[in-house]
Amino acid sequence: MSMISTRTAASLTSMTWDAVIIGAGPAGSAIAAQLKRSLKRVLLVDRRTLPFHKLCGCCLSPQATTELDTLGVDLSSGGRPPDQLTRCTFRSSGIALQLNLSQMAVISRERLDAQLIEHAMNCDVDFQGSTTIKKVEWDQNTKLRLLHAELLPSHRGDPVTIRSHAVVDASGLPSTPRAKAAQRFFAPRIGLGAVLRDDQFPLERGHLKMLIAPGGYCGLVRLENNCIDIAAALDVSSMHGRPPWQGVDAIFKHNSCDPPVGLPRATFIGKPALTRRSTLYDQRCYRVGDAAGYVEPLTGEGIGWALRGARELAAAFEQVDPKQPDATQQIGRRYSRGYWAALQRDFRRCRLLTLAVRNRHLWNLTMKASRHAPALIHRIFPQATLHTDSHEDQDASPRQKVEEL
Repeated sequence: MSMISTRTAASLTSMTWDAVIIGAGPAGSAIAAQLKRSLKRVLLVDRRTLPFHKLCGCCLSPQATTELDTLGVDLSSGGRPPDQLTRCTFRSSGIALQLNLSQMAVISRERLDAQLIEHAMNCDVDFQGSTTIKKVEWDQNTKLRLLHAELLPSHRGDPVTIRSHAVVDASGLPSTPRAKAAQRFFAPRIGLGAVLRDDQFPLERGHLKMLIAPGGYCGLVRLENNCIDIAAALDVSSMHGRPPWQGVDAIFKHNSCDPPVGLPRATFIGKPALTRRSTLYDQRCYRVGDAAGYVEPLTGEGIGWALRGARELAAAFEQVDPKQPDATQQIGRRYSRGYWAALQRDFRRCRLLTLAVRNRHLWNLTMKASRHAPALIHRIFPQATLHTDSHEDQDASPRQKVEEL
């Protein structure tokens, strides 16, 4: 099955689509597959071609695995099943907190996105890769959304106009013009991510390691192909005049840990300020996933949130015909109610956790308190329990400490 496109430029523009989804990440592929149950013509587009190289999102929470099962996606098909995440270590300023994890898994984003796109195509969704949507307009005369697009590379970037009754934006983090900072008292942070190979680095499969420093934090996990996925959030002020790897290296040094040997040569992908809000819908489109608003999911719940948001939007579409004159408002209101009822509590919890991580003294106090009040861990990290040996040998060398963790 082709993973590049299923339509020619002529066929894309000759018909009116019931729904066009912009962005073939987890949220986009999931909403496309679910919309196909109630709509006839569904088009999924993405500016890239597979494999997708993503910043982070390789951890699957219990919510994510449940949503994938509901969709009918079997991640074990076509290769080894995802590794189970069984342990997490938070480390900050010489203090370590070890947690046991349950019902969590890890899978590379290249593999996850490819399998979700394949699932959508198996549901008869049309997929068009190498398609950049430049602009979405609402046509008052025809009551349609007009998507001005460029098709690459086979069509040499020729501009085309795609017509649709509904548009879903699942393109990722919002751009600055339509987004506003969620918390003004937060210093702006950027996201950085890389995948590198270091077979000697002391990180077991199924172990998520979080290193926290005054200027940011980074998480490390070993993927199914034995590579190490590194995802970091760093203060913008700490990055002036420095390459990305040095900002990540500073976090390792703060925690007296040796970084992977390939860190200086790693190719990092960057993202803009991380915590943002956006409207869930307007006259032009509905938004799901990170496009609907991004909260730093320190607890590995981002994919689960994206998939749950897609399910709520699909449920709203099943109750209202998108061709109705007032469909945008009806679908949007139903979607908003379901979305916030399902996710608002999780967002609030992770925002508080993000605030704690940005304050070194508050975070160290939280880690110490968690050792004596395990119930606090469950409120912060619902899928985790305190590891019974959650203490650190203060006499161990830095390398020994890393190996023990």
